[in-house]
Amino acid sequence: MPEQIFRTLMEHAILSPTAFNIQNWRFVRVTDPEQCKAIRAVAWDQAHVTDASELLVLCFDNKAWERDPQQPDESMSTAEKYELSFTVLSDVGNGIARQFGLVFTLSETVRPVYRQFGIDLPKFNGTDTFELPVPGTFIVDQQGQIRAEHVSADYKQRMGPEAILAALGELR
Repeated sequence: MPEQIFRTLMEHAILSPTAFNIQNWRFVRVTDPEQCKAIRAVAWDQAHVTDASELLVLCFDNKAWERDPQQPDESMSTAEKYELSFTVLSDVGNGIARQFGLVFTLSETVRPVYRQFGIDLPKFNGTDTFELPVPGTFIVDQQGQIRAEHVSADYKQRMGPEAILAALGELR
């Protein structure tokens, strides 16, 4: 697979939604044929492990939220780690989300559930609040005008890559 196609696919993959939008997975690209054979041996000898043009191992990180992914330093390291060709933004304190009317506060009854799962939302947000942004995608032109948008309280419902690319194409 050409490197540019692989990078484009990975840019889309790392933006896939996850619970609380914490992207608690990591992709490991395996290129060494001997490692592919070793993985195939523990993957029920599935031929596609060694026959595929690319082998990605998806790893789960159940402590990803502790690294404050919404903080600017973490956003920068994500961009550097994956050599992204676009700017990754941070919204500490949900200031931008608040301007769009997309912030809600967790009720007192739900907060213990988050704590029970070890999720320290104030630490995650870099504030002392229990606020979360409603997931949204906005295509903004160079004049600051919103040209396309998608907002849904269901974090699993996102604007698809095709719609994003089409909206970006209309900006040209």
